[in-house]
Amino acid sequence: FPVTIGSKRDLKAEAVSIEHVMTHLPKNPHCSICMRAKMENVKTHRRGGVEAHGYTEFGQHVTADTIVLRGAKDRGIGNKNNCIVFFDFGTKFIWSVPVGSRNESETLLAFREFVGPKDKVNSFYSDGAPELKQAAIEMKWFDDTSSSGIAQNNSIAENKLNLVLNGARCLLLQAGLPNKFWPYATQAFCHALNTSVRNGESRYNLRHKNGHFEGKVIPFGCLVDYFPTKRTYRKPNASETG
Repeated sequence: FPVTIGSKRDLKAEAVSIEHVMTHLPKNPHCSICMRAKMENVKTHRRGGVEAHGYTEFGQHVTADTIVLRGAKDRGIGNKNNCIVFFDFGTKFIWSVPVGSRNESETLLAFREFVGPKDKVNSFYSDGAPELKQAAIEMKWFDDTSSSGIAQNNSIAENKLNLVLNGARCLLLQAGLPNKFWPYATQAFCHALNTSVRNGESRYNLRHKNGHFEGKVIPFGCLVDYFPTKRTYRKPNASETG
């Protein structure tokens, strides 16, 4: 990936490749899902992107922002109304955590899910949302909101929100699932992006440093056939029933 014919890329072949249908990145003009789900995706090119910050290790600098959904029609499975998107500058590792509300307890759990029990975050940036700032304090992540480069941090955080939104739209459209499955689609997109190998490297390996993801690569929402096993039930004996 990419697919080539001679010295030219074969975009039609790429459009149906397993690598493309996992994330639908980059946008492919021969992919009907890309063209339908990303109709509103307008790319902007700014100076001072992620690479300009010079971070190389996980946790050196992390951003988080919240996708706020309003109305019953946007409510996801499990009564999830919002989604916190985390992005690590050093490894480009991205993760989304669907939440039911913007209260501090749920936000704190989302922070813990992102960082895990072993990793640490040295510097953290948010747009100043109270629940994000409080969770950062609880996690003892240095809040870098007031430092220089706020405009660049804002644009990068918003860019990652749009990336996850467009990715989830593509996966839901491709799978033919209703919008309420977005909590699964956002995490499936992030996982597929983190584990995809580009130019010999993956975000998964850059974070965990234990090789590329070795699990099965299965597109979100695909049909899975399985052979059900017969369940046998045993009546409890007298000693077990007391």
